[in-house]
Amino acid sequence: MKQFLLISLTTTCFLFAQEKPSWIDAPQDKYPSSHYLTAIGTGDTRKAAENSAAASLSQIFQSTIKAEQTVNERYKELFTAPNQSTFEGQSDVTKNITISTDQTLYNVQYGDSYTDNLGKIYVLASLERRPTAEIYKKKMEENETQMLRYIKQYDAPKDPVARYAGINAASVFSSMNEMLKSQLLIIMPGEAYAPTSGYDAVKVQQMLNGARKDLPFSIALTGDSDGRVVAIVKEMLSEMGFVTVEKGAISISGDVSFQELDLKRPEKYVRWSYKFSVVDPSGASIVSLNENGREGHVTYDEAVNRSLRTMKQKIKTNFGREINKYFDKMVKK
Repeated sequence: MKQFLLISLTTTCFLFAQEKPSWIDAPQDKYPSSHYLTAIGTGDTRKAAENSAAASLSQIFQSTIKAEQTVNERYKELFTAPNQSTFEGQSDVTKNITISTDQTLYNVQYGDSYTDNLGKIYVLASLERRPTAEIYKKKMEENETQMLRYIKQYDAPKDPVARYAGINAASVFSSMNEMLKSQLLIIMPGEAYAPTSGYDAVKVQQMLNGARKDLPFSIALTGDSDGRVVAIVKEMLSEMGFVTVEKGAISISGDVSFQELDLKRPEKYVRWSYKFSVVDPSGASIVSLNENGREGHVTYDEAVNRSLRTMKQKIKTNFGREINKYFDKMVKK
């Protein structure tokens, strides 16, 4: 009986010692909001709790900042430096987290954690304002250096393809700095960053628009009798900022087909396919794309319409990405 009482008292003391810490309900008491941004996350594992905290921290930024996912992807591919970037190198001191498909936060720390009696884990994520602001400024300086490197490639050649490739790459770093500046204003209100290169986002965009006008596309597809696939390609090019003409500096040719399938079912099925080739002014093929699939519906016409919707999604995603890849490879040679 004495042994049971001793065990009970020990357990009671242990539970009392493990009571919920105050930072869970009032993180600002330990991490003043004037110096930190904080968020609490929970989960069944430490990693899940950290992910939850990161997601909560991202909400501070998410409604204000929106960057294109493709810009982030191309940025990671294009960033090159003699020494690894402050941001790109992860360490215990400087950590970066992807908080969504289209933006990243840097210098996130996971300092405090607590596990309750039911095994629920709490983690506090924090950004210390002043040190993080300095890291952001350093990163923007690095981005400007990279941007100038690609602007030089834009200024050097007379070839419109090479000129576009240079300024197109430079615009990635300009766009990234715009996102970082927006994040910086949330991390450190009133803290501004002025570019020292003389090229702000407006000027870079103007240069990019001019380079696009000098690089018109033309489209010629067989098997597209009603022109609906040509319209999809034109829409994609327009969203990328290009114009289409009868005879462009860059030509897109290919063929499209819709073949009715008999699958011995009540529904009507269509096998669709397209094959595109993009050719530069010298006649060299720069991008090739070949995709196919199958769609079904109660009528043949609706099956074709479904096929067109699928093709549109793939063309806008895959074809546009392949075109950007080609231009980005040009400047990285």
